[in-house]
Amino acid sequence: MDFLSGFILCMGLSADSFSMGLNYGLRGIKVPFLSRIIVSLVSVLNMFLALSLGRLILCFVDENFAKAVGCIMLFALGIFVIFQGFLKKNISGDFDNNRKITWAEALYVGVALSVDSFGAGICFAVSGSGFFFLPICSGVCQFFLMQLGNFFGKKIKDRSRFSKKLLVTVSGSLICLMAVLRFF
Repeated sequence: MDFLSGFILCMGLSADSFSMGLNYGLRGIKVPFLSRIIVSLVSVLNMFLALSLGRLILCFVDENFAKAVGCIMLFALGIFVIFQGFLKKNISGDFDNNRKITWAEALYVGVALSVDSFGAGICFAVSGSGFFFLPICSGVCQFFLMQLGNFFGKKIKDRSRFSKKLLVTVSGSLICLMAVLRFF
């Protein structure tokens, strides 16, 4: 169950990467291999730090109480992600407008895409899990979903067909589902 819920969490948190890659593909912005690696490494580091902090919290709080609170917080995060997607402006990260994401811009994109995963990682660890698989899975999901989004963006080329709000809703729903799975 830990593997399944961890995978669902990573997929839900990485849906933004798919959306970002889709956006890049639609706009003709190239995301080189090194830039995707940097985004992924930021995600791995972020998740590792979050899980470490969550484990530290477990040293001071009863495990059953922490698990219940962690699951509730994950569910709330999923709802927040859904609402945030309807409100936030689209970021591109291509600051120099050269139609290519440089390594420095990839650092910014990596941080922007993994902010929500920090809170989710803490909640996941506090809810009774937190293992080495999660940071690696997070990075791999970021890498491949950004590439997949970029591929589809290049193929679609019509923004009106694909709703970013739908992707955000799926992302938040996956996080809520993972929270429910963790609770039971």
